[in-house]
Amino acid sequence: MSGLSSLVSSLQTATTGMAANQRSVSVISHNIANVNNEHYSRQSVRIQAESVAGFGAGVSVSAVQRTVDDRLQNNILGQLSNYGFAKAKADEMKNIETALGNPNSNTGIDGVISSMLEQFNVLASSTDSAAQKRSTVQSAETMVNTLQTTYDQLQDNEDEIDTLITEELENLNTVIRSIFDLNVEIAGINAGGGAGSTTVDLEDERMRQLENLAQQFGVSVTYDSLGEMRVLTESGRKIVDGITYTQFERTGGNPAGIGLRTISQDGNPTGTVFDIDTDRLSTGAVKGLVDLRDTIIPNLQAELDELATTIMDTVNAIHNGGSSVPPLNSYSSTRTGTIVDENSDLYATLDANLEGESFEISVVDSTGQVIATTVGGAVGDITFDSPGPYSLQNLVDEINANTDISTYVTAALNATNDGLSITANNSNYGIVLKNTGTGDALTPFGFNDFFTGTSVSDMAVRSDIASTPERIATARMRDSDGGLSLLDNRNVLLLASLVDDSVSFDAAGGLAAQNDGFVGYANSIVSNFSIELQFSNDREEFNDLLLTELKGQRAEISGVNLDEELANLLVFQNAFQASARVVGVIDEMMQALINAF
Repeated sequence: MSGLSSLVSSLQTATTGMAANQRSVSVISHNIANVNNEHYSRQSVRIQAESVAGFGAGVSVSAVQRTVDDRLQNNILGQLSNYGFAKAKADEMKNIETALGNPNSNTGIDGVISSMLEQFNVLASSTDSAAQKRSTVQSAETMVNTLQTTYDQLQDNEDEIDTLITEELENLNTVIRSIFDLNVEIAGINAGGGAGSTTVDLEDERMRQLENLAQQFGVSVTYDSLGEMRVLTESGRKIVDGITYTQFERTGGNPAGIGLRTISQDGNPTGTVFDIDTDRLSTGAVKGLVDLRDTIIPNLQAELDELATTIMDTVNAIHNGGSSVPPLNSYSSTRTGTIVDENSDLYATLDANLEGESFEISVVDSTGQVIATTVGGAVGDITFDSPGPYSLQNLVDEINANTDISTYVTAALNATNDGLSITANNSNYGIVLKNTGTGDALTPFGFNDFFTGTSVSDMAVRSDIASTPERIATARMRDSDGGLSLLDNRNVLLLASLVDDSVSFDAAGGLAAQNDGFVGYANSIVSNFSIELQFSNDREEFNDLLLTELKGQRAEISGVNLDEELANLLVFQNAFQASARVVGVIDEMMQALINAF
């Protein structure tokens, strides 16, 4: 019977060989079926010899394992985050480029500014043309509309990006839950150690989900003894482990922030939301979108606002020093809303530079001839006391007490006591105002602004000029006698000269303080953005190439090679047939042994 026992042992050994080779063939079949699956890692069987009491007992498959390079996979995760960051910025910046328009085009920001200044230049040679005054106003309104439309489109882009951030976070919540569920399943299989069970396909799927997460957020990954994945953001916030996972939420603020709420294994959310400091993030598509929303677009808006306010301030300063033809019968201050009441110190509440400044007032008839003037008069110009304080009431009193003009002019406080008006008593007469010397006493009050508003959002051509373009201040008071020449174009020439003049721009957005022309500054806005866009496109292209290279390296290591798999298939097929042949031989031997008895 010892011979029969030996044959039975040999039979069992041979059948283990058949089983191991059959499992190997099954794995090869699985590999071949997934040859075109980018997220599939080539699988292989790990075979080990079996023994009983020191004697060989065949072979067994100890594990089915993925062929992966963990260091390379971590590099791919990091590069996915870099690519996601670059791609998100480049894609959205192309939409912003559309809002800014093309430089050197008639409809671009620089083009509409140039057009307005050109219309001032044409008006300088035809100051009596009502049609040209209308064209000048229309070109100014077009410029205002273009600036505001551009600003509003940038705001729309910012709002759309914020909505996109919310959508991306909602998608990531699904990804995070999938990673957690796969963690639980993988840990359960590894803990149970069931015969023939394997987690390799689950691990591939988990890695696919992790790559989706990594493209949106920079992450770091570790594993525990059961193969569970622990994922952290680059700022150190836990996203998922084997016990809990988190879900992204929008938090308070404008724009809303990003937070993480922990979800327990039973699916119950905790009461605490941990804010993510986006300033500490450096990569991932979400970071790219946040940078666009919080930095790039606000910088562009700040630059547009600086352009608009500088245009308003510069044009208004010139326009306030001039007069329309015929001159207006009355002027009212438009910039005195900061004044508390009629007795408040103007130097503290309006403009400290007013101290010691002065201006002239003339009353003229319809032909521009002087009726009364402070120019060369017994009392002379209107002067702000130095030192102060000096109030709105003081200014009203000084004008009304000036015997050079008081018979023909009345200064009065507005009903709200936050401004004043200067009116010719005869409705057939007009008033002409002029700064004295090189000072600027008129602009802070806004007696004769061309533009109204305090920012690009509320910028507008003054309503009465828009409706009556003849009120454009084309002329200036004559220095000799305070009169007005009806064909004088000195003021509109100053406006037209802004096409060549440099003015002072404060630092705004991404642009430093500088002296430049309106068109030059507008070109700087667009050009700097174009440079940033090109850099983003180059960065996207570079990161895409690097990611492709890393994935190519992974494919060489983890991808399925059909030639190699077919060669292995023949090896395991022959080994299976050999084991089957051993089984056949042992069967014949057992039959012979049994027949011998």
